[in-house]
Amino acid sequence: MAFLRRPRLKANEIFSSYLLRLTQENGYSSYQAILDYVGINSELHKLNYLSEDEADLTILGQMAHIEEARLWEAIYSAIADRKVKAYGSILDYEWLEREKIKICPACFATDGYYHKHWSLWCYTSCHLHQCLLIDRCPQCQSIWKWDDLKNDWKCRCGWNFAETSVSTIKGDENNLSKLVAHSCGLVEAESPMSECQAPLSDLSLFQISLIISNPFNYP
Repeated sequence: MAFLRRPRLKANEIFSSYLLRLTQENGYSSYQAILDYVGINSELHKLNYLSEDEADLTILGQMAHIEEARLWEAIYSAIADRKVKAYGSILDYEWLEREKIKICPACFATDGYYHKHWSLWCYTSCHLHQCLLIDRCPQCQSIWKWDDLKNDWKCRCGWNFAETSVSTIKGDENNLSKLVAHSCGLVEAESPMSECQAPLSDLSLFQISLIISNPFNYP
């Protein structure tokens, strides 16, 4: 059996985002119907940081006509000691926004899906649009959370995420997010560092996390 509509997994899309799009395009009232059918027992936010021992994505991949390995690329693979693999680095769970949703309104209005790197704690502004990532509803002021969603991108009050206004920032206030995006290997992300700061352009996410955690003790 296969889904009637089988949307492609977008570039750098996080797993829960894809599941929501799959749910909506096939007319289900909630993503839970799909999880029950494929035998996955999990809250929506936890699907973004799984270990292969916790979930089998074989049936979902077959029904969506997507290779299972491709689905796992949309997930931060969880490993022992509350750590995850993230863009070639090993990070503590604390470096992920696990329950909370934060979006670039400009990207979301155009793309309609959640970019995986938005969930990194240290990524707070869009490296492309030079605007803040938004995590709170402009209408009811509640914090957006994955587990409040069912089959669309709307706040509990009915606010559509795609209608959120952009809040721009100054150029230098976006440097950390540009550096993070560059370390993630996003093809459109250029390093914000000058030639004299060139070594910083090669930092991994793990090294960036060390600098942020211990700014005066980094070797």
